[in-house]
Amino acid sequence: MNKYKKLATNTLILSIGSFGSKILSFLLVRFYTNILGAELFSASEIFTSTVYLLVPLALLSIDEAVLRFILDKNYKTDEVYSTGMFVALIGNISLLVLVPLINFIPDLKERILLLYLCIFASGFRMINQQFIRARGYLKLYAIDGILTTFNLFLLNIIFMAVFKLGVEGYILSIILSDIMSSLFISLIAENVHFISFKSVSKNLMSSMLKYSIPMIPTFILWWIVSASDKYMIRFMISDTENGLYSMATRIPTLISIVSTIFFQAWQLSAITEYNSEDSKRFYSTVFNAYQSILYIGSAGILLFLIPIAKVLLGDFHEAYIFAPLLIIAVLMSCLCQFLSSIYSATKNTSHSLWTSLLAAVNNIVLNLILIPRVGPQGAAFATMSSYGLCFIVRVFDTRKMLAYKVDWIKLILNITTLFIMCIVIVNEKKFLTLYLIACFAIIGLLNLDELNSTIKKLFRR
Repeated sequence: MNKYKKLATNTLILSIGSFGSKILSFLLVRFYTNILGAELFSASEIFTSTVYLLVPLALLSIDEAVLRFILDKNYKTDEVYSTGMFVALIGNISLLVLVPLINFIPDLKERILLLYLCIFASGFRMINQQFIRARGYLKLYAIDGILTTFNLFLLNIIFMAVFKLGVEGYILSIILSDIMSSLFISLIAENVHFISFKSVSKNLMSSMLKYSIPMIPTFILWWIVSASDKYMIRFMISDTENGLYSMATRIPTLISIVSTIFFQAWQLSAITEYNSEDSKRFYSTVFNAYQSILYIGSAGILLFLIPIAKVLLGDFHEAYIFAPLLIIAVLMSCLCQFLSSIYSATKNTSHSLWTSLLAAVNNIVLNLILIPRVGPQGAAFATMSSYGLCFIVRVFDTRKMLAYKVDWIKLILNITTLFIMCIVIVNEKKFLTLYLIACFAIIGLLNLDELNSTIKKLFRR
């Protein structure tokens, strides 16, 4: 099987299992908005954003090292897994020192126990997921995604619709679904056979932490770009405005659904194929095809943005006005994520750190300037420009490590056309649909050849 077919096959397996679960998660937004309303939805977003920030701290990002080192044939599987679990356990215990700081956050101080249970459950699920991915259990990984989302759906109905537990019910659903996921994965893949205190290696721990620790500040900086605007809108304006903005951020997840599924497969190929003879051509081909899919997908969401918002957000569909710039922001984020795979393959994770730092500084400065003046739309622009800056810097930086090709003209034309669509949605009402169809057609023509070329490669022997 050629490397393109292998990547496509892995992506297909993950897609079958993940697409249904991702779509169900996406559709749950309507359920959350109806049950919680704007203000409580804001509180739930603050909670989940905080968990997203603290999980890498608790794990010391060791889950990423588990994936990378198991794929490296120079290390024993049981030693990598046992060492990773040990580091995660120590990290979770050490995180207790943050309790006094969390007490200062209004939406969290009354939910500290739930916060730590959520971090613990989420963290160990992530390690087990990375472990089975590295071992090649992609079908199990995909099935687990479906079951976990289905469990989350049922638990949401029980805790939020039946028992009316509100935000607490939402959190309990996440905790229990993550715990059930870890148990399911461990049972089927027999993970327990690979864990032992005797297998914990100090030398391996040092190597794994050297790889993973630079990712911690990277995650924090990435979180600043992706989530800090919610805190700033919450404190600078109001819970209601933050709730509407948070709802708008869910619309671009349609892009990240496709991107996440692909990246899970690509990350394996990026590491295993890095030292191959035609790695430059392979990376270039995949990168260009990936961009084309993202451009067309983003244009499609912008074309149908208002109907999507009405279905997804219901009575709060007017929040769609914040989504256009966020769609480009997520597109740029996906491209940045793709380039981070080069840092992982070369074990240059420190480069993820300083490129993310540029984006975070840009994001904070623009948020402070724009949110008080133009509200949530300013936050959307700050997020978009920060991801865009990071992407440009990473392109130049990663090409020093792997000289893949970049079609700058096509890239600029695509981004410009998408930006025009955003301007039209925010400002133009009379001929809105006509303008959007024209722009979508341009995006399609710009990327049709690239997709056609990639499809032909998949059918070669």
